[in-house]
Formats: sequence, structure tokens, C-alpha cells
Amino acid sequence: MCQNVKLGHLNVNSLRHKFDHLAEAMRNGIFDILMLQGTKLDDSFPDSQFATEGFKMSRKDIKSDTGGLMMYVRSDFPQKRRAEIEHDDKNSDGRIRTLAVEVVLNEEKWLICWFKHNLFSEVSKHQSNTQMATSYNPEQFSTRKEGLYVIFINNQR
Repeated sequence: MCQNVKLGHLNVNSLRHKFDHLAEAMRNGIFDILMLQGTKLDDSFPDSQFATEGFKMSRKDIKSDTGGLMMYVRSDFPQKRRAEIEHDDKNSDGRIRTLAVEVVLNEEKWLICWFKHNLFSEVSKHQSNTQMATSYNPEQFSTRKEGLYVIFINNQR
């Protein structure tokens, strides 16, 4: 097992035409774990199209024109997708998506939980233009929160 684990994160803004460069970076040892957001894939893109030798891939697609999470973990790291703790809320007023993978690193169990939250609020259709102009708060209309939790579980396999 390796002493230092190289984590990477990229917002790829569509993976379709960028995958070959990322796969080469992974094969060259630049990343041990790579998390991607903005993959813009749907189920019409098979997993095999994004397979990389030496890595196991997990993904959570949204639509082919927006969003999407993907995680690559070196295949020699013991790992398990934890779909039972993932959250996927696609309501019209808010979206929360998570991708969770349990990984054993240096004989210790870690939970890598990658999340993305978009919240889009609309002004009430009943508000007048004057009310809208005087009460406009850009933060209430588009809030994006993204993050990564890496959580130590225990030192037992």
C-alpha cells in the first residue's frame, strides 16, 4: 500500500471529449483517487466507454447536458460503493447528489463522500417589479455548494 494518497478533483464540464487525457494522467500515476463533477453523461454512455485500466469507476449521472459525479479509485485499493448512504434529490427547487465509496488505505477504512448541491429559487410570480428590484438578493437565486468529506471509519478491515 502507498504511504501518500494522491486525491484529485476536477470540474470537467462534459467528460465526453476529455476522457483520454484524464485516463492518461491516471495511468501515469498522477492520481490514486480522482473525483469529477460536471460529467454531463446519462445512461446512453456505457461504463465501458470510461473504463481505465488499474482503476474502478463509480458514477452518478444526471442528464447529458448538466451535472454528474464520477469517482475513480485505484483498483488495488480495497473498496466498496456505499449506495445505501447516498442521497439523490431531484426536486425542482433543489438538487442534492452524493457519491460515496468506502476505501481501505494503509490498513485503515475511509469513507469518501463527494457531494454537490444546487439550489435555485424563483421569485414569486405575485411579486411586483418594484418589490423584486428592491428586495433582490443574488444569493437567494443561485446557491452552489460542493464538497468532499473524507471520513475515517476505523482501523479494522
